Amino acid sequence: MKKRAEKLEGTRKAFVPAEPRFDFFVSYTRSDERWAEWIAFVLEEAGYKVRLQAWDFQPGSNFVLEMHKAAAGSDRTLIVLSPDFLTSQFTQPEWAVAFAQDPTGAERNLLPVRVALCDPPGLLKTIVYVDLVGLDESGAQEKLLRGVSKERRKPVAKPSFPTSSKPAAPRTGKAPFPRDLPTVWTVPFPPNPCFTGRELLLEELEKALHVQQTPGISQPHSVHGLGGVGKTQLAVEYAWKHHSEYDAVLWVSANSPEAVTANLAALAGSAALNLPEAAASDQSSQVQAVLRWLRENRRWLLILDNADTEEAVQAIRAVLPRVFQGHVLITSRRSNWPIGIRDLPIEVLDVTAAMDFLKERTKSLTFTGSPEILEVVVKELGYLPLALEQAAAYVLRHRIDWQYYLELLSARRKELLAFRSEGGTQYPQSVAATWLVTQQKLSGAAQAVLRLVSFLAPEEVPRRLFTEGEPILSEAVEALEAATSQTGLPAKAGWVDEALAELSDYSLITLNPRSLSCHRLVQAVQELQIPSSSQPQWVAFALRLMEDFAPAQPQDIRTWPVWDVLWPHVERIVHLADRLQIEKPTTDLMNQLGVYFLQRALYPRAERLMRRALAIDEQSYGPHHPKVAIRLNNLAHLLQATNRLAEAEPLMRRALAIDEQSYGPIHPKVAIRLNNLASLLQATNRLAEAEPLMRRALEIDEQSYGPHHPKVAIRLNNLAHLLQATNRLAEAEPLMRRALAILQTSLGPDHPNTQTLRRNLEQLGS
Repeated sequence: MKKRAEKLEGTRKAFVPAEPRFDFFVSYTRSDERWAEWIAFVLEEAGYKVRLQAWDFQPGSNFVLEMHKAAAGSDRTLIVLSPDFLTSQFTQPEWAVAFAQDPTGAERNLLPVRVALCDPPGLLKTIVYVDLVGLDESGAQEKLLRGVSKERRKPVAKPSFPTSSKPAAPRTGKAPFPRDLPTVWTVPFPPNPCFTGRELLLEELEKALHVQQTPGISQPHSVHGLGGVGKTQLAVEYAWKHHSEYDAVLWVSANSPEAVTANLAALAGSAALNLPEAAASDQSSQVQAVLRWLRENRRWLLILDNADTEEAVQAIRAVLPRVFQGHVLITSRRSNWPIGIRDLPIEVLDVTAAMDFLKERTKSLTFTGSPEILEVVVKELGYLPLALEQAAAYVLRHRIDWQYYLELLSARRKELLAFRSEGGTQYPQSVAATWLVTQQKLSGAAQAVLRLVSFLAPEEVPRRLFTEGEPILSEAVEALEAATSQTGLPAKAGWVDEALAELSDYSLITLNPRSLSCHRLVQAVQELQIPSSSQPQWVAFALRLMEDFAPAQPQDIRTWPVWDVLWPHVERIVHLADRLQIEKPTTDLMNQLGVYFLQRALYPRAERLMRRALAIDEQSYGPHHPKVAIRLNNLAHLLQATNRLAEAEPLMRRALAIDEQSYGPIHPKVAIRLNNLASLLQATNRLAEAEPLMRRALEIDEQSYGPHHPKVAIRLNNLAHLLQATNRLAEAEPLMRRALAILQTSLGPDHPNTQTLRRNLEQLGS
């Protein structure tokens, strides 16, 4: 029996499961993939079985064989009909097979679904298609399902009388409708109705982004060019034009390494992604969550805008996923991009495109000049899109023709030749001419605001900085009027908003509900216009605006949303003020920004600011001034945070000595210095040295605030922890109980500090 069983086993044939049949094979081009997925989703939701390349072709499989199996194993072929489909050489064999099997259309084996305006040529012209062009999602879904059905389409209910309106079909599809914007969309700019002259560049960019050196893996691309040449506009136009190809379009301002990190982290908590890690306390966790999302998803576009510095480039390279299935587009002034990031240069417009832009932009005017005059204008403006936009805004605002505009330009040409960048690079004369001509028509209020804006970072300037700083702005306007013999300080309410609107009218700033931005070249030309003798006065105005607006406690996490936006502006203005040797309030802002960077663990940036603030104050006030003690204390905290305890200790001891000499030995400020030094000594395991300092700090605060003050509770808790570290639990416990009682009375039993102390006491008992 055993041998017979073995013989029977040897003759058994392997079981090969039959390939499953599908109702539809969907044929489409890459540019229509979102349409293909939406159609497939609607069909499967209706009970059909669909074969789709995006869903069913696995990595490592043979593409040609998969296409053959998909076409042969499906009863019908549905083609997503569009201009791209008709011009693709790869889609023709897919529909030709279905047509050959059913040339008369009796079985309806070939079903075209038109999603964009096009006229099917040749044999396809004879096939009736389902037309979704111009329909909303509910209408498209209803028409698609009626179109694929082979059943007679007599309605179940009696049709409504022809004069009544038919109710819209309910929206039931869960896949994103391709005509809608992607669900994840963070592009901050609307489409530009006057965008022109970049059609070939857009096509080149599209091809470049879709080139894959390795199947399924994309490569980052950058577009680079002169400031104001239209890099950001190109990225915006590409995003809007090709939004149907993506499930997510993400926009990140990347003008510094910190901006790259902060703005990537912000995506985690945006309404678009809303990742769980948004609640994480550190930026790195948030950034990693976003990067993981990029690795795990496909068909997304990430735009990194204004990556103009080497540091920003390195930050981008550091965070970009090594392998991803989306598209990365970077805009930058840089041309020397590292290997691994493909680069596409963007130049100024050609003469025809520049003239077409001005014609389109000023078409509301009945007359703006002859073609010959227009050609002279665009030449004078250097064919630069930003300059063209500003010139058009000026002409529209004042309802003048281009001949008069040229006369204005010519009258101020000599003045403009002197404008150069700090590094010696001359900005295009035509750009400076445009801005200067425009500025002559600004009110004194608008000119003053623009001067102050020129000393800040170019992007995300809070509007409240100006609206809440109206008294300081009034002084600035008066100073400008005194220097230029202008008169008439605005007296009506809301004049600051009016000045901002005026600048926006001339395209000198981009104005949003909460912020404004100003092009870097506008800022540079504006700054260079201010006489060197007047620059300290205007930098001082900007400093005062910033000092009044900046939150006073950057170590308080509740102030971080403001500091997150404000720090680039503080950093720039204090740099300018330091260069001009303006002492007040430069070091205070330096110190605040350094503390903010310390809390954000941006240690090198914090240390540079703190050391500079210390050096300025030592020179200004002398080495024994209380302000110097503050700077020493903050720098020591940074050194302690970076584990340089030996460097931190002498700074803390020096700060303690200054405050003891300045305020006396029993002042609360001395208690703070004692406590900080004791904590440092405890960190170096010098507990015996730390204990008397902590006891002295406790005694000072008890005398200063009374025995039941929350500050006393802090000192009690710190001393209890030190005693716990020396295993003197019996001494530590009553101190913690006393601290807890103080906080329960002063802050309440549910306050976070009270709850923390309660947990400390429980851990002590365990």
